[in-house]
Amino acid sequence: MKKLIAILMTLALLLTLAGCQRSSGRSRRDKDEDDDRRQDDSSMVFPGLAGDAEEDDDISGEMPTQDVAEGSLAESRAEGVEFEYVLVDNSVRNDNGDILVSREYVKVVLLGDDPAYASINALIEADCELFLNSDIGWTVEELEEAVENLYGYDALFSDADAEVVHNEDGYLSIRIDEGWFMGGVCNCNFYGLTYDLTTGEEAKIEDVMGLPADEALEQLRELSAERLVEYYGQEGLLVEPAGILADYTLDDFRFYLENGELVLAFYTYEFACGAAGPADIHTGIYIGDR
Repeated sequence: MKKLIAILMTLALLLTLAGCQRSSGRSRRDKDEDDDRRQDDSSMVFPGLAGDAEEDDDISGEMPTQDVAEGSLAESRAEGVEFEYVLVDNSVRNDNGDILVSREYVKVVLLGDDPAYASINALIEADCELFLNSDIGWTVEELEEAVENLYGYDALFSDADAEVVHNEDGYLSIRIDEGWFMGGVCNCNFYGLTYDLTTGEEAKIEDVMGLPADEALEQLRELSAERLVEYYGQEGLLVEPAGILADYTLDDFRFYLENGELVLAFYTYEFACGAAGPADIHTGIYIGDR
């Protein structure tokens, strides 16, 4: 009986890890790739563990950017904005400098002195602080004990990685992939940050769709209900999507643009079991369709 229980527990863990992998191949990037693009930045204060985090090298953008031809500001913005990636490291370490919990956030920093870019950078910084300053609720002693009993990992982690997935048509869209492991199962989620390069404000999903708010909401509810069933399969759902989505507002739909297409991001456990992971729903709605 004990052997059977052990086998079942191992199988459940493998299914959970597989679900995490299925949902996002970009949810936890290889550390060696990060090392290739590092640069300096200030570390943030970890609540309750101030002073334990160390300043790490940032990762430099050095991303391919488009040359902006001379012309109007609107034309320049339509071709995209120059940016770089910066790694903010707020990892928790023991007295020997060993990482107990990796706490990293790869953020996008827009280059240039345009006020709209400064506004967007401030919004991205706020998201970075919100993520890194969330309290995991463990003491250093508890973390050290947990790390000693890890299987398959060198450290605990709660990281966020950014990727610019759209940078034209007056919009900058960033996909944020979160990876989380605190000794049980490995979880992952993702969400989007999309900004209007002209105003410097967060883009509204109804504006991206080019529809009045009420029409956009109705279309999103219907499309999401249908696509979630297709994505997870009826047997993989914990709830009936249509019933839950009936209470959703436009603000409840996490989204980003990928090559001009509107993509919806639904969290793990939002509609399906943990092993199924989060869902990225490609809507088939493009900016060019407006």
